[in-house]
Amino acid sequence: MGEASAEAVVGFVAMRSLVEVIGAFPSLVFTVGLGVMMVYWLSVLAGLADLDGLGGAEHGVEGVAKGVIEGLDGAHAGLADGAAEGLAGSTPGWFEALGGVGLRAVPVTVRITLVTIFAWLLSVLGGLSLAHAGVRHPVLSVALFVFSLLAAIPLSAWVSRPLGVVFVTRHAPRRETLVGREGALNTGRVDHRFGQILIDDGGAGLVVEARYEGDVTLQRGDRVLIVRWDAQREAAVIEPLDRFAKVRLSSDDLAAEAEREPSQPAAQTRAKS
Repeated sequence: MGEASAEAVVGFVAMRSLVEVIGAFPSLVFTVGLGVMMVYWLSVLAGLADLDGLGGAEHGVEGVAKGVIEGLDGAHAGLADGAAEGLAGSTPGWFEALGGVGLRAVPVTVRITLVTIFAWLLSVLGGLSLAHAGVRHPVLSVALFVFSLLAAIPLSAWVSRPLGVVFVTRHAPRRETLVGREGALNTGRVDHRFGQILIDDGGAGLVVEARYEGDVTLQRGDRVLIVRWDAQREAAVIEPLDRFAKVRLSSDDLAAEAEREPSQPAAQTRAKS
């Protein structure tokens, strides 16, 4: 019974120390940050916020610098311009030196969340170590805050590298760029009212509405060429690919025949001589 009571007391003391560390500087700053990020991600899940809601934050330093420059008098504009450019230019340097390059593979909101999580963990562990050692000093708390924040950057970059492929944005090709592309008929028939083609885009393929106004019967799997985009029908106008292959062969034959013609008179002249 006594051992159980002792273990309960030890557990209570440990929990109390953890709560004290979380509620004290510097862990309190990151605890508030975690709360904010939790509310944000719940909003994302509920559809009330965008995943990359802070997408423009990467240019925040540059934007602030330009705003300051525009608001200053002309006499100090040159000095402010140089200082602002130096500030904006120095950011990538120290960020890269800390190993934060890998963070660029994920959206800004994910970067902030990862850095906040790791900084919170480091500050809590450091705070518990200081409390266990009985050391309490404002300078150490500030040093722990700076260390936790800086050390969280490379850790977050290391975690975010494999996550980068999840957040790759793939843009679908514009309709105008489809003209001249080859594809395969994806439906059993195609005419001026119905039909689809499948274009190889390096992935699962791009299905496009297609219309054909010719008299050749096309079947599923036949290769076709997009000759123009019909904005009225919101579809691609196609032609059989073999038709253009025949035209290409005919033009090649004509070119070869034209090359042979000049050589024939010369051969005849040599024969007569």
